[in-house]
Amino acid sequence: MSLLKKIESIKLKDISKIKRIPDVETVITKNNKMYGVKFFIYGGNFSKTPLVIRTLSKDKTFNKINTIEIYNKKMEPAIAIDLNPEIPDDKLLSFISKLTLAIKYKSLTKENIVEEYLYSLILSEGAMSKILSKIDPRLILNGILMITALFALIRYYILTIRNMKEERESAGKKEQEINQKLFKGQKYDEPAFKMYANLQNFIKYVALGKAPAVIICGPPGTSKTYIVRRTFYFEGLKPGSDYRIEKGGGLSVSSVYDLLFENRNRILILDDFDTPLRNEDTVNMLKAITDSYDKRILSISREKRMSSGKNQESSETPSKFEYKGKLIIIINLKKFEIDRALLSRAPAFEVSFNNKEIVEAIQSMLEYINPNVSIEIKKEVLDYILLLYQKNPNIQIDFRSFKNSVDARIGNPLYWKEMIQTIVGYN
Repeated sequence: MSLLKKIESIKLKDISKIKRIPDVETVITKNNKMYGVKFFIYGGNFSKTPLVIRTLSKDKTFNKINTIEIYNKKMEPAIAIDLNPEIPDDKLLSFISKLTLAIKYKSLTKENIVEEYLYSLILSEGAMSKILSKIDPRLILNGILMITALFALIRYYILTIRNMKEERESAGKKEQEINQKLFKGQKYDEPAFKMYANLQNFIKYVALGKAPAVIICGPPGTSKTYIVRRTFYFEGLKPGSDYRIEKGGGLSVSSVYDLLFENRNRILILDDFDTPLRNEDTVNMLKAITDSYDKRILSISREKRMSSGKNQESSETPSKFEYKGKLIIIINLKKFEIDRALLSRAPAFEVSFNNKEIVEAIQSMLEYINPNVSIEIKKEVLDYILLLYQKNPNIQIDFRSFKNSVDARIGNPLYWKEMIQTIVGYN
């Protein structure tokens, strides 16, 4: 059976008949003379005007089809597909059958030709050597606009990803510089940090182990974040690439969701997370992270986005994603104040010391606190705080208040004692 007869006998869903016009048309091209046969495609769901394609060959026998033309509604050739001369007959017939269906389902004969689909169809069958828009210049314009928009979109995402990477690397570099200043001259098993040995082990074996999320709780000023930084530093983790620290005090549900997406493949430390942890929606999101399933899927509804002042359509964060990262939540609450269901899924470590323990720790760690300040000034400040402590054992003594007191001594040499009284709450 000749190739022409095979085309006529193609059986397709919803197409009742492919019928050719009996006479052969002579088509003059730029290079040489071609011969064309038009085919009317009839189908039950098509419009009353039958759709038309035309096959072009270099000889009247049509043993080899060189070009296929697709007509528009005005019966004008709108698209010409130059075929690969090496394409076998079965591939060509498969391509023509898919092409006729594409004409129906993808509206290829309309002015808004879906060229992207046509390209994928041609490439999948290996049929094309080139494709040319004909007759209607608007088709060419549409193609140019589509390609321009596509390149603009690709360029936007490439630049966005590059900027995010550069910002992350820059932030990570600054964090690393801070860490090097903080922990310069220290060893992991430094005797001065003996009181934090259990917390360091918790971070090392639990937070960096199999637990997807952990909670570190306790009063403010007890160096919880400092010890997390310190443990990560001596474990060789790099800020930016391996982990990120984010202040979480004022984060909405939507903002927490965005942060989890951005850090879905690394460790996220949410510091001072007390307020968001009182939000039921945030807690439910954290429960999803701590599920025991193989895949932890997070999602957010459009309503939650809108209630947080964000629109899902304008957000680059998907409405659903798989979370593979780890989460460390640092809060100033006590353990009994945390949601019990969350506690049952996320291990918690409570950091709590009395004033006597804090004073002893400050004395042993004195050289590492405010490392750029002379040891004489730090001893002077500590001696004054101990004097106030003897007068009032209820004053607030912790690492943060001591550091702030040292800053007051440096910044205000004349009235630093009055400032320290305010800092530690001495009456």
